[in-house]
Amino acid sequence: MNTDNNLRFRPGKKIRHRKDGGSVILFDPEEGRMAVLNETGSHLWLCLVDSPKSVQDLVEEICRVFEISIREAYIDIKEIVSNLHGEGWLVSDIQEGEIE
Repeated sequence: MNTDNNLRFRPGKKIRHRKDGGSVILFDPEEGRMAVLNETGSHLWLCLVDSPKSVQDLVEEICRVFEISIREAYIDIKEIVSNLHGEGWLVSDIQEGEIE
């Protein structure tokens, strides 16, 4: 998966979410599947709901909120985005054309 710093991600149009305490629960009504995100994944998801963001945007946000190093944040964010994108929870601007 391409997670270069210029590529932006956002939740897929059919994906629904719900906050439950410190977690976010994702639901895909078309496929009848669910996923529960951890604290970092939940924060990332809620950032993406507001507007599409690049991996670099998310790294900066996670560093600010969780006070971790850029390197550690980049590794974590790249893995989370890659997993969510690979499972179809997130889409990229390449898939959707230019995200507005």
